[in-house]
Amino acid sequence: MVATLAMASNSSRVEAFVCPWRGGGSYAKDLRNAGVSVLEWPGAEGAPRAYATMKLRRFAQQQQIDLVHAHMSDSAVLAAAALSGTGIPFIVTHHSNRLLPKERPVKSALRSALTKWATGRASRNIGVTNAVSERLSLELRVSGERLETISNGIAIPDDSRIIASGYHRQNRFTAQGGPRIVALGRLVGLKRHVMMIEALSRVRDTLPDAHLAIAGDGPERETLAACIDRLNLGSHVTLLGSINDVGEFLSQADIFVSMSSYEGLPVSVLEAMSWGLPVIISDVPGHRDVVQDNIDGCLVPFDDVDALTGQIIHLARHPSEAARMGSAARNKVIRDYSSVAMADNYLRLYTEILAKP
Repeated sequence: MVATLAMASNSSRVEAFVCPWRGGGSYAKDLRNAGVSVLEWPGAEGAPRAYATMKLRRFAQQQQIDLVHAHMSDSAVLAAAALSGTGIPFIVTHHSNRLLPKERPVKSALRSALTKWATGRASRNIGVTNAVSERLSLELRVSGERLETISNGIAIPDDSRIIASGYHRQNRFTAQGGPRIVALGRLVGLKRHVMMIEALSRVRDTLPDAHLAIAGDGPERETLAACIDRLNLGSHVTLLGSINDVGEFLSQADIFVSMSSYEGLPVSVLEAMSWGLPVIISDVPGHRDVVQDNIDGCLVPFDDVDALTGQIIHLARHPSEAARMGSAARNKVIRDYSSVAMADNYLRLYTEILAKP
């Protein structure tokens, strides 16, 4: 999301520099190709955080940076420390309903204290949904005048690609093939991929050609592979690992599923909606901020395999309803969650903060 915002903001109005203090990875190349400056300091990855703090402070002063935009709590603490006494303002965007990770009591207390200190020094704290903003107010005591909600945004696929994708999807439904069900995200417990696999084993009894493709990698991969073997789903479920082209992956799908335990603003769900896919998602904070049930997506009770199974079968058997829902989803993302709209909202906020004496 940092990369998306930087690319959408980098213009005659904003000169963006991205400082990935934990390493830029593949995003650094994409940013540079888009004309965005990426600052990767040799030795920063794995080094003490004081090193990144010193580097950021020096760069901000030498380059006369007007404002620093940090993302998540660790970056907030780094920015607050680096900019202390410089007069350079900073803001923090919080992307998850879980503001702080679960840790041992002493470490958790220290992280909480540092985060409260950093967010208290920030010119503005931004929640990506109203639910995240409420958590900021309740847990970190962020006051009203320092709190704002700005939705994340994504790049919208061209209409021509959506038309082609929808045409092939409709043909698959008409031929009683599929459906092609997809999920996208790190293979971790909170994403509840096991639940999707269990649902697919039941869907197969009614729709023998159904297939589930899961894109992403993570520590749960072996557990998921064992579950697939146990349920004899080797020809029905594919673990793709990390993928390079999310758009191509989604363009070949019929139904998108996300069963997360919690979310901030779920970017993968927005991406699926932007491709005109009907989405079936768990009824948890973050998800329900995005989807209106049975209008532009389907909300199913958390951890309810039967409900997920039934919803997949229903959409597969009612392609016109699936198409209507997917169209409504795409229209919502274009209206409320585009990268252009996100960049415009942040530009307004940057301008407002810099106008203050």
